[in-house]
Amino acid sequence: KFGFNITFLAKPGKIGKIVGVEEVKALDNIIDVVKAYDEGGVVPNDALGTLQQVVIRVFGVADTKNEMIDLMNKVHDLIGVYSENGEEMLLEVLDTTTI
Repeated sequence: KFGFNITFLAKPGKIGKIVGVEEVKALDNIIDVVKAYDEGGVVPNDALGTLQQVVIRVFGVADTKNEMIDLMNKVHDLIGVYSENGEEMLLEVLDTTTI
């Protein structure tokens, strides 16, 4: 089997909305979804380059490499973290075409 850990990093700021966590948890082959912040939480300015930038981690498995890539892409599409002003806070995610 193939395993993966997707780590979602956010820009500093106050989190207004987190979407997709429950949908990701419901997907087949997702082991766990761990949130480090809730809505209203603040990613501090001094978090840049540290583990404090991690907002969500998603752990999953797949039988094949292609299934893993498909599942990772689905997770990327579902998860969103937005500021109080509705701006996307997540940094760029892994380009799965490089796997």
